[in-house]
Amino acid sequence: MGEWFEKKTLGTLLEEAARRWGPREALFYEGQRWSFAHLQAEVHGTARAFIGLGMLRATMWPSGCPTDLSGW
Repeated sequence: MGEWFEKKTLGTLLEEAARRWGPREALFYEGQRWSFAHLQAEVHGTARAFIGLGMLRATMWPSGCPTDLSGW
């Protein structure tokens, strides 16, 4: 039986969202507004830092704060 949806990673979904809705608002938290492009750039930078440390896999438990997504 075939899949009824295409499986994608969270990173791929965020890249596609940033490409499609770049300057549009993705998050609003405590007076800060993050666009899809800004969110993707923050997540990408954090991922590069983890890879630079030799971490190829990570698990996170976000609390609902945008800084959980960017690693700051």
